[in-house]
Amino acid sequence: MKALFAYNKNELERMVFLSRKKYMNMKNAIIVIRHGDDLSTPPAWPAYVVSYTLPNGKNVNVPHHGLKQDGIDRANLLSTIIPKWLSDNGYSPIARVITKDPTSLDYTPNPFETIYPTIKQSSINDVVLLQSLSDIQKSISNNQISSSEGSTIICWDVEGMWSPKDSSGNHTENPLPNSILGMLSSSQISTYPVKAGTLYTFVDTSLKIFNVINNQIV
Repeated sequence: MKALFAYNKNELERMVFLSRKKYMNMKNAIIVIRHGDDLSTPPAWPAYVVSYTLPNGKNVNVPHHGLKQDGIDRANLLSTIIPKWLSDNGYSPIARVITKDPTSLDYTPNPFETIYPTIKQSSINDVVLLQSLSDIQKSISNNQISSSEGSTIICWDVEGMWSPKDSSGNHTENPLPNSILGMLSSSQISTYPVKAGTLYTFVDTSLKIFNVINNQIV
């Protein structure tokens, strides 16, 4: 039977070479994203246990859930558009995910449940669950955030990414110096994070900001 696609040896070697060259030229990025659209504050969040299985075989039991349907839909969308966006912009595939530990009623599950579809879709084995902002601050200070195997996504809440609310219920104009964005960036950031819609993308300390618009990252 004749092959549907026939390549000679030179063509195949060239395709392999170009593929390797593209991969070698890819940059490992750190991407920071806020969790998806959520319900009002607890105790309005439904309390029931869902067991998520990570690609590395670990089970993560989440006892309550705060995402609205819009947040769930956006989480599923991100899992399908992030890989192409990374490739189109010369960034390495995701090798590591860092997010909040969702396994206690004391912790918000929203960052984990926002990024879980991406973890599953991209078969990411290196998943780091942290209980507090101080844990990730320590990792940033010790240069333990990025992976040598590819890019890293951090999915967190706005309080840790940017700032807690003040007594009037407002966030600061710019990220606090000890926030995730404040620690990663060498320059002032003024673009406030839309829920699961703003991707702060760092290569070293150089920052590009992308947005989800019309089901694409642009």
